[in-house]
Amino acid sequence: MWLAGVGWFGITPYDAPGEADLEPVCNEVCRQVGCLVSPSGRLILLTHYPALLGGLFPLAGYAAGGILNCVRLLIEVLKPVAVVQGHVHEWFATSAEYEYAGGRSLIVNPGPRGAVLNIDLRTGRASCKFRVGDSP
Repeated sequence: MWLAGVGWFGITPYDAPGEADLEPVCNEVCRQVGCLVSPSGRLILLTHYPALLGGLFPLAGYAAGGILNCVRLLIEVLKPVAVVQGHVHEWFATSAEYEYAGGRSLIVNPGPRGAVLNIDLRTGRASCKFRVGDSP
């Protein structure tokens, strides 16, 4: 089981990265994971900035800044069992399966109350449970 994180540090605390900012970070994470994780290994990807996943989560009322195509491409290359992401408060306490060529990943937006992520190492499937009182 492996854990990889995508991080970014702007000049000011309220900076949101664009594709040009995070693409080199995603490329480096991809390179390092390729060197360390065997084909039979399981990976969880952590990223504050979510992937642009074509309607998986609603964008209504939200400016798409900080929702990135390079993170989507990273998911499709690395094929993590789960992606834990943040940034969009309206998505807190939500999850969905993202299916793509050659795989599927559970996308989890835990929010400040958190969630428990369960990984079945035998099947490679992930599930999550949010705290009582939060949405499923």
